[in-house]
Amino acid sequence: MNCKNCYTEYQANFCPNCGQKTIEKHSFKNVFSGVLEIIELERGFFRTFWDIVRRPKEFFEGYLNGKTKPFTNPILFMFSTQSILLFIIFIILSYNDYKDPNNERVIYYIKFFIEVIIFSLIFYKLSINKGQQYINGLIISIYFISTAMTLFELAMLSQMSFYPLILIIPYITYLIFKILIIPKNLLFRIIMSVLLTIVFISLYLISNGIYELIFTVKI
Repeated sequence: MNCKNCYTEYQANFCPNCGQKTIEKHSFKNVFSGVLEIIELERGFFRTFWDIVRRPKEFFEGYLNGKTKPFTNPILFMFSTQSILLFIIFIILSYNDYKDPNNERVIYYIKFFIEVIIFSLIFYKLSINKGQQYINGLIISIYFISTAMTLFELAMLSQMSFYPLILIIPYITYLIFKILIIPKNLLFRIIMSVLLTIVFISLYLISNGIYELIFTVKI
């Protein structure tokens, strides 16, 4: 048979040249297969998020050693968490007369990428990082910042009380502690985790200031 897309001749379920799926005729199964793919993607996303939250050390060790199939790619995970969070921000701030949701999106992106760059350099030297490669530090940073920023932003958006924030900050310290392998001394590693949590929160607040400095124009 010939591929309907690139006209390569083949005998299989997928074209070996372009990857086009063999479809003799359309059916309900073909139409709804896309929905199943989305569900599978969501399963991978929620498993990734849950594994990072529940057992971060095992997740990062496994991923950096090649166990990637059950999990969402770091870039896709980053965009997924951003999309979910920005949607929530938009919904909440749409009912807030004092803040512009569009401005909040810009602030969020500034915060996110500053955090990713800084922590990729930190994790490059101090974390579970096979072979001490910068790309591994970047992978850890993307997963960590995507998860931590999501939890932290949700806590910040919870305007009912400070209890969510009080719970999230120690958890971020715990998450950093599980990622670090240097220093070897337990007490020093705890201190380092606390200091990096302060760095995380400081960068979060500084990013807000950078936005205000650059983009806010007084008329």
